[in-house]
Amino acid sequence: MNSRLNQKSDILEQVFSRLKKHFSEREQKTLKQFICNVYRDVATIDLTQMSQTDLCGLTVSLWREAQQWKCDEAKVRVFNPDVEQDEYSNFLIFSLHVSPCKSVAIWFRR
Repeated sequence: MNSRLNQKSDILEQVFSRLKKHFSEREQKTLKQFICNVYRDVATIDLTQMSQTDLCGLTVSLWREAQQWKCDEAKVRVFNPDVEQDEYSNFLIFSLHVSPCKSVAIWFRR
């Protein structure tokens, strides 16, 4: 169990490391917490089946969506990523934002 948690932590750290250069220093702390929250309930096996590029693309898409979200309303969005807009296209994403403090992302292979 600990090795899976370490593997998950390593994967998420790699995502953060690849993305942080695209964010201001002020946003980086928020980004790191965002990554941890979004992927908290995602199984390690699901993360290992995605490339780092796809994970980074998914994270940026969810980040953009969260930036537009009004925290006083629940939001459900289903979308099919587009390479030009989202920078990846391998997964159908179901994104559910339920409260200001919690985001959930679940994806399925096509």
